[in-house]
Amino acid sequence: MEDFCRHLGINGTLTLICCIFCIFLPEGKAAWETISENVGSRVTLQCSNESISTLNQLTWKMNGVTMFTFNPLGNFYVSPQATNLTLKMSESQSQLYALIIENAQLYHTGNYTCEVTSMKDGVLDQNWRLIIKESTEIWDILMIATVSSVCLLIFLIGLVILIRCNKRHTRNSRPSTSAEAQQPTEDIYENCLEIERYNRRHSQPNKPLPIQHRV
Repeated sequence: MEDFCRHLGINGTLTLICCIFCIFLPEGKAAWETISENVGSRVTLQCSNESISTLNQLTWKMNGVTMFTFNPLGNFYVSPQATNLTLKMSESQSQLYALIIENAQLYHTGNYTCEVTSMKDGVLDQNWRLIIKESTEIWDILMIATVSSVCLLIFLIGLVILIRCNKRHTRNSRPSTSAEAQQPTEDIYENCLEIERYNRRHSQPNKPLPIQHRV
């Protein structure tokens, strides 16, 4: 054994001891079960009731804060936090002393501990990490609504820009149109005057030549 320790050195020996310690270490308070649920779901955290017959006290905690305390003498404590969070502790035989959340919300996310004290087993803990997340359907609806709103906004902005550009183009092209319309009118008027003069000049009858008398 000494040759083995010398071969590994001090660091190797410490590493080996830590590995053995981790293998044989009981789970106890270090064991946590992670549960993930969607918003609006019903969550039930079962507390082991193997030692209920010799139960001294049962305590539910959320993030280290006591929510419920129960003992066989009939003492039942409900904290104001449990009331505000709408937490319930079941008393039915099928779910004895289970913690129930009827309508889970994001603020129910946290660490939950069921602490059972009995004359037989002493103190036993069961621990959960509860994660409440938004439903994927809700995220899909929000995503579709967001994309639709952005597309509608882009369409409206483009429509407003198009209308303004059209008005500006119409305003700029209006003087040239008036000038172009006025020029043909003047040409027609001048042509009419020329025609009238021509008609007057050729419509006069030929004057008879004066008669010359012979002497």
